Amino acid sequence: MALASTSKLQLVILKETVTGVCDSDGIGDDGAVFLRSTGESLSYGFSSETSKEINATRQVGSRVVTDANVDGSINIELSFHEYDDLFEALLAGTFDTTFAGATGVKAFTSCAFSTGGGGGGGTITLSGADVGGFAGLEAGQWIKVTGHATPSLNRLYKIIPITTSIIVVDALTPVAEAAAAGACSFSGCRLENGVAALQTFTIEKGFTDVNQFFMYRGMAPTGLSLDFSAASVLKGDIKFLGLNVAEATATTSMGIIGAAQGNPMMNSVTGIGDILVNGAILADTYIKSAKVTIDAKLRAQKAIGTLGAVGIGEGTFDIGGELVIYLADATVYNLALAQAPVSLEIPVTDADGSGYVFVFDNVYLDVPTVQAGSMDTDVELSCKFTAVAPVTATDKMLHIDRVGAAIV
Repeated sequence: MALASTSKLQLVILKETVTGVCDSDGIGDDGAVFLRSTGESLSYGFSSETSKEINATRQVGSRVVTDANVDGSINIELSFHEYDDLFEALLAGTFDTTFAGATGVKAFTSCAFSTGGGGGGGTITLSGADVGGFAGLEAGQWIKVTGHATPSLNRLYKIIPITTSIIVVDALTPVAEAAAAGACSFSGCRLENGVAALQTFTIEKGFTDVNQFFMYRGMAPTGLSLDFSAASVLKGDIKFLGLNVAEATATTSMGIIGAAQGNPMMNSVTGIGDILVNGAILADTYIKSAKVTIDAKLRAQKAIGTLGAVGIGEGTFDIGGELVIYLADATVYNLALAQAPVSLEIPVTDADGSGYVFVFDNVYLDVPTVQAGSMDTDVELSCKFTAVAPVTATDKMLHIDRVGAAIV
């Protein structure tokens, strides 16, 4: 008799049109796909109460189920495009494809690069038939250039002032050398926290060696934690809150299942670029680790006559994280003491140069702990941060800029 092994775990995920209803409509962005993971804790649990009735035998006479909860996490190693649907659902937004279309990559034939000027980082200018092609990009966004005949120009750039035909580049991501108008491609699209309708998923957890499958329905991403630590792959977990679960002895109602993305996992050695604090690279020190956390504050809505939740309520975003920095000077400490919002940008890419930049326009830094806990260890600043949107009508707590290979 076969016994289930975690090595035979299979996760399949499908967007729901109606919350709690598995409605497969074939392969594609809205069809079922396999989902990569390093483990999971999805569960369906009951709450119960025993009778409090007093009797002379000192025994409990009965127990009843009073509630049911569907929740848990999927553990991940961050890789390009694998979890974009979940990022969108968590932040109640969508990656903006105005600039580069659904693929996220746009080709130009007449694109010139100049050094210096503007904000000190140089400019990128379109001419001829390409004029107006930068429409849809915005100041502060990160983009990536690929395919240029001058290799040093193929890199990440942070945009500052912009028109539909001219980009001024931040001095921290400068144009390396001038180049006359030529061909190259740009990738870039931006996801922000928003107010889109709640998006839920059906997630099927299968143990294929014993043909046991558990279908979790109405699963809404409610949290994300990403851990960027030295000498490690970039890992994290996505938390879910759901409605109900069904068990079967065969994969059920998922339709044609598409392949997971095959992009490489990201790591903290070659995968993290310069982290910018208040628009500058920290001088004369190093960041040991960074964490990003997002809590959508979803809640299960309960009602009389229903075991479990009847719906999922939305709450106020709680977005932040933590930086651990080797102590070298008081720069970060003084920024925290000032208690004024600062910006924070964390670029992460894979071996192919595809990835994301996590952009926080306004974060408050907690005053970091500075302690010598024991002998023969490094002194570190452990600094938590909280994202805010000072002008809630226009500002955003978090932008995720996606750059790299075309989305297919």
